[in-house]
Amino acid sequence: MDNKQSWYEIKAAARGPATIRIYGEIGSHGVSSEMFAQALDNIKNESIELYINSPGGSIDHAKAIYNSLLRHPAYVKGTVDGMAASSASLVLQAADKRVMAQGATLMVHAPWLFVQGNKATLEKAIAYLDTEAAAIADIYASRSGKSAEHWLSVMNEEVWYSGEEAVASGLADEAADNVQARSFAAFNLSNFCNVPDWVVKAATPAPPRAAVVTAEEQILRMKIPAASKRRAIAYLRAHAGVAA
Repeated sequence: MDNKQSWYEIKAAARGPATIRIYGEIGSHGVSSEMFAQALDNIKNESIELYINSPGGSIDHAKAIYNSLLRHPAYVKGTVDGMAASSASLVLQAADKRVMAQGATLMVHAPWLFVQGNKATLEKAIAYLDTEAAAIADIYASRSGKSAEHWLSVMNEEVWYSGEEAVASGLADEAADNVQARSFAAFNLSNFCNVPDWVVKAATPAPPRAAVVTAEEQILRMKIPAASKRRAIAYLRAHAGVAA
């Protein structure tokens, strides 16, 4: 049984673990967590391999997915293939084992809400955000061994973790050097406040080799010293991920 939507894919196998991939924004394009849960209910495998590469998305969808995975009788191994940011980091906490692939990143922050209205409306929105933040912090606390108050403070700062840092924080169990992370998709991270430079670099697709070769040819034609050409080409290759 295969179920593929715009931001997740579920594959059940006759033998071995079923596979779930959550790649993209959670809950976007009209795909509901109800559809995800219905597909998940059809998996009868004893284990599930969950792979995540997501900038987050709807809190409500993420909480529903988290609880659906938590209720499922299968053993769930969750691996962050590239990024588990915002509500995607919440989904990871449903896994029995949480793995950060090499080069992967995880981010937590306080929930957002777009709202328009008078003072009473805004006060209700603030109360709603406080409730949502408390619920998320409780989930992080339940898996990390750190208090909900700790996570509320961290969430307010918007913190990005490398694999090793995610393990130290308690939000992951293993930073697997032997599991290669896929390149981050070109997610729009402009709404986030504290995106580290190393995340921006990883989220920027490398140029195709043909483009690198063309750029090298242009450098070679420049009327600059040979040593300058060599340095420029070395810099180009290093930042394009091309071996010298």
